[in-house]
Amino acid sequence: MPNPTPEDIISLLEQLAERAEQETDQILEYLTHEDPAVREAAVWALWNGGLTRIADPLVERVEHDTDTLVQSAAVSVLGRYVYEGLMLDGDPDSPEARVISHVNTYLRAMFQDPQRSQLLRRRALEALAFNPDDEIMATIEEWAGSSDPLHRKSAAFAMGRVSSNKFSALLLKLLDDPSTRVQTEAIRSVGEQGIRKAVSMLTALARGPDRDVAREAIEALGQVGGGRAAKALRSLVKLDDPELADLAAELLEDLDGA
Repeated sequence: MPNPTPEDIISLLEQLAERAEQETDQILEYLTHEDPAVREAAVWALWNGGLTRIADPLVERVEHDTDTLVQSAAVSVLGRYVYEGLMLDGDPDSPEARVISHVNTYLRAMFQDPQRSQLLRRRALEALAFNPDDEIMATIEEWAGSSDPLHRKSAAFAMGRVSSNKFSALLLKLLDDPSTRVQTEAIRSVGEQGIRKAVSMLTALARGPDRDVAREAIEALGQVGGGRAAKALRSLVKLDDPELADLAAELLEDLDGA
C-alpha cells in the first residue's frame, strides 16, 4: 500500500480534530512530520486536545519549528488556555490549573518580548484578548489606529474576543477600513460582539462589490440578530447573487425560528 500523501494526512487530521480529546496522541505524532503543511494541520487539530498533554508540544513547535506558519498556528492554539482560564473553577493546584497558568505566563512574556517576530507577538496579543489586562487593552486600542494594516487586523480580531463593549466604536470605524483583510476581521468581530449599531453598515457591505466581504457581512447580520438585522436580511434575500440570497434566507429563517 503506498504511503499516504500530505493531502491524505491533512484530510485525516481534519477528521481527528472532531474528536481531538480522544485522539490527542495520534494527532501529536504528526507534529514532527517533514511537511510543514501537515505540521500546521496537526497544530490546528489540537485545539480541543487534552489540556495537560498538548501545551509542551505546542510550545516546542513555537520555539523550534522552522516554518513560521506552524509557529503562528501553535501560538494561536495556545490561546485556548487563556479562554479555559476564564472557565476554571476548582483547585488552583490541579494539573489543569497549573498548565493554564504556565501558558498564560508564556504568552504574556512572548507579547512583551521585542526580540520576538511581529507575527508571533500579534498572535500572542490575539490569544491574550480572551482575558486581557490593561496592557493588552491599551495595545488593542493603539493598534486599531496604526498605519500598519497587520496591526489593525490583529486589533480587529482581538476585539471580537474581548468580553466588553469598550471597542464598539472602534470596530464600527474599522468596518470602513481601506484594507479588505482588516475590514473582514472587523465584520466578524462585530458579529461576535452583536453590535446592533452596525446593522446599516453591514447591510451596505452586503450589497457591495466584494463578494467575500458581502458574505461575511450577511453572516454577521445573522449573529447580531434583532428586528433590524432581520429586516436587513429580508431585503438581502432579493440579491441578484443566488448564493448570497440563499445565505440571507437561511439566516433569516434561523432568526425567525429563534
